[in-house]
Amino acid sequence: MNETEAPDKRKNRPHLHGPGLFIFGTIFILCTVAIGFFVERELFSRVMFYIQQKKLPPFGEFYPYQMLLTMLFAFGLPLGMVFTFIYVIRHTEPPSLYVRRLILSGFGIFSIVILTPVIFGRELGNLFFGVMGISIIVFVLLTFWFTSKFRNRLDKAARVALDFKLLGYLCFGIVTWQVCGFANAPGFAIYPEKMIELGVKPFAVGQLKSIMIYFSVGWILTAIGFYKSMKHKRSETA
Repeated sequence: MNETEAPDKRKNRPHLHGPGLFIFGTIFILCTVAIGFFVERELFSRVMFYIQQKKLPPFGEFYPYQMLLTMLFAFGLPLGMVFTFIYVIRHTEPPSLYVRRLILSGFGIFSIVILTPVIFGRELGNLFFGVMGISIIVFVLLTFWFTSKFRNRLDKAARVALDFKLLGYLCFGIVTWQVCGFANAPGFAIYPEKMIELGVKPFAVGQLKSIMIYFSVGWILTAIGFYKSMKHKRSETA
């Protein structure tokens, strides 16, 4: 090793935390999925109606546990993912300002689902969706552009791992356009009366299925990419 290089003290450091937080987050996620399968779907809509109206439902219309189930269904999965994210950070990093900032960032990302309707409203608006859609395209292109600038400097194993991740990101980029076609023209999912009038519900359903496939394949490829990165790193440090 070059004498001017500082040794990497974290390379062989033991894990700092057990999998408890990861298990806790996973339980949150699984409970949310189970609620979606076994609880009456219309219940969620009725509870959300009163939440949007910012008023309490009539006495006796809902049991407290039904309100709790609705809140868990709405926020359990995102919150569970935040817990698993925090596990990844705390599992490999000692407490520091950087770690605290990452944890706060995780909760900040979680809060988007709550704050977006409050800040931007619940009305349809072409400006909001247009700006967000264009920004997604710009950052997808920047991701591929930046990658092209360093990919050839990686060894073969690292390139293979990166390529799987890129294929996953490609799925996420393409699905952005499919979501647009599902929600707006020609699927009109957010305009149900127009969807029925034009008879395009079968198209919207097909579009939604392709969206699910893109997300599933994208995450599979991304996970494979990170798995290969992990194996490559282990082979380097062995």
